[in-house]
Amino acid sequence: LRLKPKPKPKSNPGPDPKAFARLRQHAQAEKLAKLEAGAKAQLEDVVRGIMARYEGELKALRGQLAEAKDEVHRGQQLRHELEERLRTTLMRGMSGMQLEALSLFRATAEAEREGRSRSSFSSASMPPFPAAAAAAGDAAAPPAAPEPAL
Repeated sequence: LRLKPKPKPKSNPGPDPKAFARLRQHAQAEKLAKLEAGAKAQLEDVVRGIMARYEGELKALRGQLAEAKDEVHRGQQLRHELEERLRTTLMRGMSGMQLEALSLFRATAEAEREGRSRSSFSSASMPPFPAAAAAAGDAAAPPAAPEPAL
């Protein structure tokens, strides 16, 4: 039997491969943490920029909306005023037409009353309507009044 000689203990055992693996993992974790922090900071900057841009656009659109609402309100007020003016003008016109019609009716009624009163004094000498007298050719009949144009 031969005995194997005991290995001599090394005075400097050399680097431990497990230690290098742990060191490499630690370095990669630190590098990954730095990259994540940088990406996160960059993402926050981009988000802030986008938010600022859209807040500016939102403010501008709100201003345009307020202007549009004011313009619509002014248009509605103008429309209401024009409708009131038109209504007033039409009412004045209708009132004027009604007054003119009333004056014509009064004139006609007065003429008929005068004709009746004359006919009661001399019913045989004058026909009841002036137009009938003119048609008969009666020289003593007064001329017929022209009919008003409506």
